[in-house]
Amino acid sequence: MPPAPDTIALILPPAEVDPHGALRFATGTYGAAFQAIGRRTATFDLAALDAGMIEALRSPRIEAVFSDGGWIHGQVAFGEAGGPARPLGDLVGKPTIVLISDSPYNQWMEPILGHRRADQTTIFIDPDFAAQWGRWTDEVGTHQTYVPACPDLGPGPPESERSIGILVVASTRPPDLDRARALGRLTGDDVPRLFDSLAEACLSDGSRPFSVLCDEVFRSLDVRLDHRSPATRFLLCSVDQFVRNRRRLSMIERLSDRPITLVGGGAGPTHPDTRVVGPMPYPRLVEYYRRARCVVVSPPYSGAITERVIHPMAAGAVVVAPPTSLSDRVLGRDRLFVTARADFADLGACLERALDPVARTAMADAALAEARRRFSPVATVRRFLGEPDG
Repeated sequence: MPPAPDTIALILPPAEVDPHGALRFATGTYGAAFQAIGRRTATFDLAALDAGMIEALRSPRIEAVFSDGGWIHGQVAFGEAGGPARPLGDLVGKPTIVLISDSPYNQWMEPILGHRRADQTTIFIDPDFAAQWGRWTDEVGTHQTYVPACPDLGPGPPESERSIGILVVASTRPPDLDRARALGRLTGDDVPRLFDSLAEACLSDGSRPFSVLCDEVFRSLDVRLDHRSPATRFLLCSVDQFVRNRRRLSMIERLSDRPITLVGGGAGPTHPDTRVVGPMPYPRLVEYYRRARCVVVSPPYSGAITERVIHPMAAGAVVVAPPTSLSDRVLGRDRLFVTARADFADLGACLERALDPVARTAMADAALAEARRRFSPVATVRRFLGEPDG
């Protein structure tokens, strides 16, 4: 049956870019919300991309296209009658809503963000991503920022059935690998000093935008870099990865004196009784959140609230995490999550508060109510569409 005229096309990404199904999980959440506000939806899996799918997406019955991660632009297809290959989003030619939760400096984002459409709304998880993106592309279309929607996970299990005391979801690798990769690929005697200065500045300040900190370092070293250069973007991507890995490793090191459940693994010491579980499908991870009393998070971006914070709240767990500029404005400190220092130096005291039965219950209940109210899927997709909430 062909889609109705007010249908939102939901794009499922290829499995290789979504190995644990997080984007598919989110797309299902947003799809149900679109339906709840009166839109019909039709789902298109890019793993089965063919001429028939392209024709269906171009149908006048499709009102708009929704792509979490923007992977509709990461696919190239041939035009009509064997015409030249073009990004799928251009071939479809529909108003598009694109969610971006990775840094624009990452190499895998370049085909997605390398061009803009006037009828595209690009929605970034960190507002600084728009500033980063604007330094190497032309300003076209509109953009917003977002906090991932909280699906309704149902009533959480009682305290007695939460069998995971401390849950950490993190995959780590030695940060020096990121530095070595950058220094091995980039030329110039000043590259080591520039990399180390950028990394030091970002590690010492976890709340200000990455682009602002980079600009300050460039001015202090009297360096001018062309952001349209792939080499510049590779350097900044490597610094970003280094900083994120260093922070995750600091978190793991601070937790090494107590048993935890670690989903992911990699570098870093752990307690002998720590249970390490490999990466898993996202719906299964949600069940781990529901079984956890406390979830410790290292925020990847200084201006964002990610699903690593919001989804444990929606599952009834207490979150321990350093603040971001957005969490300071939206969630406050030590109100809806236990706020740790950026280097996790006070993690022991934070865990005492998070695991105290009375304090845990009060904070978990308040966070769950806030997550359901402010970050509900329906409220979130209304913001995507520029509609009033309710």
